[in-house]
Parts: sequence; C-alpha cells; structure tokens
Amino acid sequence: RTEAKSVTAIELNPVAMACAKNGQRMLERNKAVKVAGAAERLHLVEGDVLDVLPTLEHGAYDRIVAPRPKEGALDGDLGTGDGGVQFLEALLPLLRVHGGECHWYDFAADHELPNCERT
Repeated sequence: RTEAKSVTAIELNPVAMACAKNGQRMLERNKAVKVAGAAERLHLVEGDVLDVLPTLEHGAYDRIVAPRPKEGALDGDLGTGDGGVQFLEALLPLLRVHGGECHWYDFAADHELPNCERT
C-alpha cells in the first residue's frame, strides 16, 4: 500500500459528485481510516473534464485513472466521436514525464461482449 500525496477527482454528474462529497465527509469522521489525513488530500472538482484539465499543472501527476467517454457527441461507439482521443490528448500532458501511468478503462454493454459472463 502506498499513500498518495493528493488525489484529484473530476466529475460532471452532480449526483455522483454528491456521493463523492459524502464519501469524503465519511473519511473525515471515520476513526478507523488507516491513512491519516486522507479526506484532506482528496480534492473534488465538479465540472467537465475537458474544461478542468487545462487548468491543472502539466507533469504533476504520477497516475491518472480515467474511463473512456461514452454517450453523447464524443462517443466513438456511436460513430460520432473520436473514441476518446480528445480526452487522452488532454490527460497525458498532466503525467510525470518519467514513470507517469495512465489507467484508461472502458465499460462494455452485454451486446458488445456476448460471450462474457457477468460476475
């Protein structure tokens, strides 16, 4: 286990942001949390990631965990977007030049992976 110096979470969905803020409050109050100061190191930013990322310091992040965008005009699955290229172009400059890691993941609908059993 490693302790992060800080964690920045960006969320556009106001309901998801309310859940994140509730989780942060629970971290503040929970005496059993093994990492002291965890709640204070969590920075929650509500907004569109494409608007927020340009305001963040380039080369300042060791790790980025991000889902590939789905839905709307930028959804590559619908043939209307670029498959997330715009998001990656905004994310990657934030990583440390040496050793920075981007964990890019995707959600798949049942029809996209018909031979995959749900667990």
